[in-house]
Amino acid sequence: MTRAQLAAYAGAAVAAVERQAASLFAVAAARGTAAGIIAQVSNAVDYSGQPFDKGHAIDSHAVLEGRWKGIQHSGTSNCAPAP
Repeated sequence: MTRAQLAAYAGAAVAAVERQAASLFAVAAARGTAAGIIAQVSNAVDYSGQPFDKGHAIDSHAVLEGRWKGIQHSGTSNCAPAP
């Protein structure tokens, strides 16, 4: 992604770009159904460390588990997490 593209997206208040999620939402829209995603950001565009460094796996799991509990508590989901 170019600096100009990043600036354009930032100007449109886009916080992140994730192609697989975009595909999921496009298929859901075409089928007339709802879709959702929980994503964990691994690296910022200007990050110079190891690619896809999310920290320790236990921390990643705890973050995702907490998000899922929040979704369940809010009553906005009628689906279950993958085993």
